[in-house]
Amino acid sequence: MTFLFLHQYRESGTVRPLFWAAVFFVLQFYSCGYYGLFLGLFVAIFFLLVWLEAGKDRLRRLTHSLSFFLVSLVLLLPGYLPYWKLKKDFGFSRPLDDLIFFSADLLTFLSAPRENRLWGSILEGLQKPEGGLFPGILPWVLTGIGLAAVTVRRTRTSTRTGGKIFPGLRALVPRFKSPAARFYGLVLVLSFLLCLGPVIQVNGWKIFYGPYLILFNWIPGFDGLRAPARFVVMLHLAVSVLAGWGLAAVLGRIRIPWLRGLTAVGFALLVLFESASFPVRMHYLPYGKDFPPVYTWLARQPEEFALLELPMPGTPDDFWREASYVYFSAFHWKKLVNGYSGFFPPGYLHFYTAGLKGFPSRETLNNIRSLGLRYVVVHSDRYEPKDRERIKTVFSENADLFILERTFGEDWVYRVRETG
Repeated sequence: MTFLFLHQYRESGTVRPLFWAAVFFVLQFYSCGYYGLFLGLFVAIFFLLVWLEAGKDRLRRLTHSLSFFLVSLVLLLPGYLPYWKLKKDFGFSRPLDDLIFFSADLLTFLSAPRENRLWGSILEGLQKPEGGLFPGILPWVLTGIGLAAVTVRRTRTSTRTGGKIFPGLRALVPRFKSPAARFYGLVLVLSFLLCLGPVIQVNGWKIFYGPYLILFNWIPGFDGLRAPARFVVMLHLAVSVLAGWGLAAVLGRIRIPWLRGLTAVGFALLVLFESASFPVRMHYLPYGKDFPPVYTWLARQPEEFALLELPMPGTPDDFWREASYVYFSAFHWKKLVNGYSGFFPPGYLHFYTAGLKGFPSRETLNNIRSLGLRYVVVHSDRYEPKDRERIKTVFSENADLFILERTFGEDWVYRVRETG
């Protein structure tokens, strides 16, 4: 929607579509920070192209673009200032090794998820984390037709009149029939390169540095993103627009109306056939009346307090198991020591590695108590039977620190005893 209104603005030069573009731009940031940053980069490129083609109207266009970003920034500050504060407090930045790991490999553009009925069994082996970027053959064929339809082949005359600097190189750069075509051609190439992350790889072999490294080092926010491969959303945007022009070029050559309509339906069905992916693997999560009783009870407790849920992950590779605690916290809305994210605060990691070392013991119970909690929820069914009995015994022997408040089947709730 942002680009829809930006195109209207470019054509009309009026402020009304620019206002709506800013609205959807801000909404994109609040719905997904990743896509917000991606969108912001290409919106800036869009304004740059508009400014370059504006001629005598450049000053007014520049004022409009600066106003767009200024208003958007003011609207985004309330939601994003806490992020900047955390970044300042913790020095938060992704290590380059993480970015390289979650970048696209050139071969991942030929990989499809296993659920894809047509390509999955053939191309699944090329996948890697954040892989499966193959949109199908037909979209790329239509994209190629679309590029041919919206570009003009450079002739020797046009190259010669365009300047004497690198005439051979200029001959390789296509001339686009419209500013919109020029923009989406640029989006196609640039987003493809940015998907590859800071280092371009082929089947794991590092070839050369990628342009994403510039964003990582110089553009605020990009050093906090873990998966450059997600730039594929902008690549597929360009593919969809260019493929649409390609389909229009094909249909434009068909003079018979009913045949033209039948051809359009046929292309749509072919795209659906090529992209059909099922069954989609899903995991059941309790909701509504199926919520575990312990969380219903926590939700009914008055005031605001913090709690810890045990067990915590056995190894760093199991941190994702904390996600269930976060999910249930959206029902009781109490503060939670546990959490799952792409970034773990130093305090959490210290408590995980040192504070709980040797659990259960009086020392670890004291460490838990020092966090300022009200409750500890022990999910005993997630422990081995011998460990379960040991935990119950240690808590009973340290009744001066914790008291058993409630039990809900295998879920035990211990309350922190207040000191005198």
